[in-house]
Amino acid sequence: MSHRRVTRAALVGATAIATMAALPAGTAAAATASPVAPGAAGLTQNSAVTAIGPDGTMAGAEGSGPAIWTTAGRTVRLSAGSEVRTITASGLAGGSSGGAATIWRTDGSTVATRAGAHVVDLTEGGTAVIAAGQDATYDSGLWSGGAVTPLRVPGRPDVRVHPADINNNGEVAGLATVPGSWQWTPVRCRADGGCAQLPLPSPGADVRVSAVNDSGRVLGSNDGKGLLWDSAGPPTPLPPAAGSTYARPVDGRQALNARGDVIGYSGPGYDLEHPVVWPAGGAPVALPRSTTHIISELRAINDNGDIAAIGSDGSSRAERVLFWRGGQLSQFSLLPLRTGGTVVGLSAAGRVAGGSQLKIGSIPGFTYYSERATYWDPR
Repeated sequence: MSHRRVTRAALVGATAIATMAALPAGTAAAATASPVAPGAAGLTQNSAVTAIGPDGTMAGAEGSGPAIWTTAGRTVRLSAGSEVRTITASGLAGGSSGGAATIWRTDGSTVATRAGAHVVDLTEGGTAVIAAGQDATYDSGLWSGGAVTPLRVPGRPDVRVHPADINNNGEVAGLATVPGSWQWTPVRCRADGGCAQLPLPSPGADVRVSAVNDSGRVLGSNDGKGLLWDSAGPPTPLPPAAGSTYARPVDGRQALNARGDVIGYSGPGYDLEHPVVWPAGGAPVALPRSTTHIISELRAINDNGDIAAIGSDGSSRAERVLFWRGGQLSQFSLLPLRTGGTVVGLSAAGRVAGGSQLKIGSIPGFTYYSERATYWDPR
């Protein structure tokens, strides 16, 4: 059984649509894809995806145990208590197992473990950014070859760094705080563990950092307004669409791709915001809308510019996977008898990983679902 917090999604509004340029129409027909449940457990057993790699390898849980689903169709069982958070193109998976940070090969064999921590993310070369503890005991570092290099702000031994993402150059983006203060500062850390504070245009109560790509571009937000740092200097605000008042990026590592494209929302108001993509260095471009699934919860953009989301008709009774490629919008159905959906991420080739859900109950603030891991291969 899985649960997710009931949140208000981004509503596509006619006002916002009128003020934004649309993506140019693609030259090919819209993509098609059928939902597929990985593994051999059938549709009755609960399962969920937690990560997808660039080659389409997925990881998650099936029944009572964690698993990796390979692109060859093999289900690899991991030890109880394991959770995979990230998968690399080089065939490594990172997460935690039994309270220890763990790196596996995608054949299930263990590469390394470190007690009392978990892997936040991995480079292609196998360097992990790890974290442990909470508040006053929180600590983080770069883990490679059995050694850990702490992430520290020079001259501030009292500051702790909460990492969000690592790029293949070993640079880490995250937030720094003095334990107990709840005042957050965005930081970029070098491969030697030294972290520099990134400036904010103004103090903010809600500061977030989502991703850093291999060019060193850091994506974050300040009170919901998107920011990009390309150096240690002032950030570049994500520009709102014409007629809009704000630009809000999606949270998470897959909101930013290698070439610097960003996905998010812009509009004159929350109930009139529209899903958009900011091409690297360009103005926001509205994503083509669905005529039936007007609510779009964006989840990921890959390095080719494919974008995946969950679309709803507003009732949560008929959700679909929304997929944009080359200016064309496609809608993919869920597994039979399932009406709710999730999207976890995208592979390099556009495989969408997520889940198909059936609502089985709710309490205030939460809705409970029976979920089956699902993927879609656009063609």
